[in-house]
Formats: sequence, structure tokens, C-alpha cells
Amino acid sequence: MKKSKIFLYMMFSEFFLGIICFLLSRVIGSNVDGNGILHEPFFLIPLGYLFFIIGA
Repeated sequence: MKKSKIFLYMMFSEFFLGIICFLLSRVIGSNVDGNGILHEPFFLIPLGYLFFIIGA
């Protein structure tokens, strides 16, 4: 019984971290500087998918 609760909490925390990663990538946004270089938090998108997969 105790192990199932721990796994349930871990699952929800992984899903929550995935949602946080997607929200952060949306809030931070992307911009192009004066030299034409794109700056975006691309690492948050695959990290969010990874958290969703681990949570599943």
C-alpha cells in the first residue's frame, strides 16, 4: 500500500514538472537579437515531454 502511494506521488510530480516546463518555455518566449541570432529555451520542450513519459 505504501509503495503504491509513493509511485502515485512520483507520477503526479512528474506530470506537474512537465506542465511547468511547457509553461516556462511559453512565458520566457523567444527573441531575435541584433545579430539575427534566435534565443529560445528549446531545452524545456523535450524536457517536458520526458517528464510526461516518465510520469506515464
